[in-house]
This record gives sequence, structure tokens and C-alpha cells, in this order.
Amino acid sequence: MIQGDLYCAHKDHYLKIIRRVKNGINESLDSMGIKHAKTNELGRINEVDPLGITYFRIRGMWGIKNPLEVYEYLYKINQFNRFTLICLMTKEKYETFDQPSRIRIEKSDLLKIEDIYVKDPNNTVNLIQSKLITFSLKNKGTLL
Repeated sequence: MIQGDLYCAHKDHYLKIIRRVKNGINESLDSMGIKHAKTNELGRINEVDPLGITYFRIRGMWGIKNPLEVYEYLYKINQFNRFTLICLMTKEKYETFDQPSRIRIEKSDLLKIEDIYVKDPNNTVNLIQSKLITFSLKNKGTLL
């Protein structure tokens, strides 16, 4: 589990890229004299076929790296554990939990809590104070 503010840049960053791509597509279509329509997608070309009954939708698709790859400098999965749960959140978010909950979390023998710093997705020069909380179930009698 990862708090989104630590994993992705602010939505304005992505919207700026979408606007640039969309404007570029529309300018290119205009310059080629291709009929297109306003759309919430990146673009839409109308009347693609001779009958004018088909249209072509231009859609974006985002991909994102697996958090285990992005944060490999923070935690390495132990393949011999039966189960591992990792929680990464800002220290600020952690401190919004009520005091009794934080005390229970911090006293638990089942959880490991670390104070760490994570790169700010909006500006990698900045570091964000964070908490890394892990819970693992060991395998019984693991053979190596």
C-alpha cells in the first residue's frame, strides 16, 4: 500500500502533457485537412471510410512501474516469507492517526516501523519524511 502523493506527481503534471499531445494531434489533423471532432480523448477522426460511417478514436494509455521496482532501495522482498504487507506513507499522514492507534501500531511485535525519506515525485531534489511499515509472516521450516 502506497500513499499516492509518494508515488505519482501531481495531476497537473500529467494534464499538461495530455494538453500538449492533444493540441499537437489537432494541429496536425487540421494541417492535413482531416475531419476531426472535439472529444475528451486525445483525438477523434471522423468519416474515415468512403461512406463516412466510421471514426478513429485516439486514446492515451498510461503505464507505471511496479512499486517494488520504484522503491527497491527501501525494501527487498524476502521470497521465503509466506506473506508480506508493505505500507508507505508520509510522516504527516501517519500523524493524522489518533494517538491510541499510533501507540498500538508502534507497540506491535508484528510490525516493523521505519522513519525514512522518499524522493518527492514532483521534484526529486526534495525528500519527503515518510514511514515504512512492514508486516511479514515467515514460512515454517523453510528449506534453503
